[in-house]
Amino acid sequence: WMFFNSVKDKVDFRYRPTEFPTEWLFSNYIVIFEEFDIFEMLGNSLILCLAIPTVSAISTSCMAYALSRFRFKGRDFFFYLSISTMFISIEGGLASQYKLMYDLDLIDSHLGVILKAASGVGFNFLLMHSIFSGISDTYSEAAEIDGASNLRVFVQIIMPQAMPVVMAIWILSFIGVWNDFSTPYLYLQSHPTISLGLKNISDKVAISGDYPKMFATILITSLPIVLLFLIFQKKIMLITLGGGL
Repeated sequence: WMFFNSVKDKVDFRYRPTEFPTEWLFSNYIVIFEEFDIFEMLGNSLILCLAIPTVSAISTSCMAYALSRFRFKGRDFFFYLSISTMFISIEGGLASQYKLMYDLDLIDSHLGVILKAASGVGFNFLLMHSIFSGISDTYSEAAEIDGASNLRVFVQIIMPQAMPVVMAIWILSFIGVWNDFSTPYLYLQSHPTISLGLKNISDKVAISGDYPKMFATILITSLPIVLLFLIFQKKIMLITLGGGL
């Protein structure tokens, strides 16, 4: 239905929204690239979608590994502190988070949004902690006997065994960042992403009534996520259904 209406003109859509187009206007897809900065939106979204899941996966894995494999004073405190963030609503910490970003001059910066995701806490931490705790110490001990450092054990021995779950988390995070509206709305006003750009396009369309162009934009921006799911659906279902546990 959305595709059929994306190739109509606005008059045809207004009076015949549930019927086939009287004229197939594929030019709508060309016009939206000319009228709106779709490439800029796609570029900003891709930067964040590639960087944030990667940074988050690295920081979460490092923190989860340290707290699950090493014994030191304060370990339990940091563990419960890490999972306690899951009980704090987004609204509860939003004001202080925004003020911190403002004081650090990270507003309207890709770097600021990426660093914000590098906390290494929350649900992903809890999941990775359980994965690392379930890996036998035999692998680490054998590598250490051969002279491997802690970093080498982590990178070459432990991480490959946890990689299926890490990849599933990365993919789900990619989808979440792609669809995220509030973060770019608050912190990236000058660098609109796809989700923020769709809102701006929707506001303009509401005035002109040219909804076919809106449908064309939605289809174009939805395509990467649909393809990502089709390619990695097994890994996504693995983590969604708890198969990684």
